[in-house]
Amino acid sequence: MLLIDPIVSHAVAIGMALLLIGAAWHKFRSHATFRETVANYRLLPAPLSGPLAWLLPGIEVILGTGWLLYLFIPQLAIATAALMLLYALAIAINLARGRVHIDCGCGGPATGDAEQPISRGHVLRNVALALIAYLPAMPAVERALGVADYIVAGVIVVIGALLYAATTQLLQNAAAIRNWRMHRG
Repeated sequence: MLLIDPIVSHAVAIGMALLLIGAAWHKFRSHATFRETVANYRLLPAPLSGPLAWLLPGIEVILGTGWLLYLFIPQLAIATAALMLLYALAIAINLARGRVHIDCGCGGPATGDAEQPISRGHVLRNVALALIAYLPAMPAVERALGVADYIVAGVIVVIGALLYAATTQLLQNAAAIRNWRMHRG
């Protein structure tokens, strides 16, 4: 049986809290834009876009707060992984429809207000986030954590945040290059 170190659980908890609360903040702050993004996915009847645009960031706040308080970790891990896979599925459906021009709606601190047209990279990123979110649901080695462990967890979070920001920038750059190639002439 694979056992994970409790440092991993703590680092994932902090990282997921920051990611989810940051994404929710962006969606609430730019709610009208996010509502349009939800509608652009065309996965539900139009009248449901407004309520869903409130529900999704609300769920992100609840999950993020749970991670921050380190409560119900196995359930949070499963719920967060499911949410990330739901986002990946919504993007994949629209990619299959050829609707590559719509914004992913995944804004947050790493993106500012920049739009991110959906791509396979967004699907892969959300699947990776789902796998990472699920890690704390796995059995862990039982041991006491010391100060050095919490420092290591903090370093893991910083490295994870930098990797997430770099991935986001690469996805934005790829979209800009695709756009430039389509419109040069």
